[in-house]
Amino acid sequence: TANVLGNHFTSLICPNPVVGNDGGSIYITSEDLPVANLFFEANTLEDIHGFSNGGALNIAGKGIQNALVSNNTWKNITARNYGGMACFYNSSLTGTLNFTENTFEIAQTGNEKPVKGGALYVSGLDSMNCSDAWFTDLKTLENGGAVSMENTIWSDFNQCVFRNCEAGMTGGDIHLDGD
Repeated sequence: TANVLGNHFTSLICPNPVVGNDGGSIYITSEDLPVANLFFEANTLEDIHGFSNGGALNIAGKGIQNALVSNNTWKNITARNYGGMACFYNSSLTGTLNFTENTFEIAQTGNEKPVKGGALYVSGLDSMNCSDAWFTDLKTLENGGAVSMENTIWSDFNQCVFRNCEAGMTGGDIHLDGD
């Protein structure tokens, strides 16, 4: 079990992360994981080898059962593919992601927009719960200006605010794809 609590990541440019160009600041494959009280700012995750998922955070693998991401600030971060700020991918199609009290703010211009999920890309979970979150000035080339979800059975958004989010194709705020 990994715990990431109370750190401050600022002004990071990560053109070549260690693991497959995913997770500009943090890349994790873990079972239960709390990520809390973090400040991510000014990350740019470049697409060097065809991967650029989760500008600040990427949680991937088969073991995600109950991930908690709470009370974090994400500002001016981008990745070129999935999840401008964070990408959550679980290949086992199980587990729950609980997202509480997070603030996402970015000003993406030109081609510096992710393909899917301006803030979050979520795939392969039983459920995703998002509460008390702010999504501001997020943009994508294709789907989910703020959030893009695929292959996730249940989602719940409670007391979330979406402002100035845009998608080039579908879901200016949220894009859900059940396939």
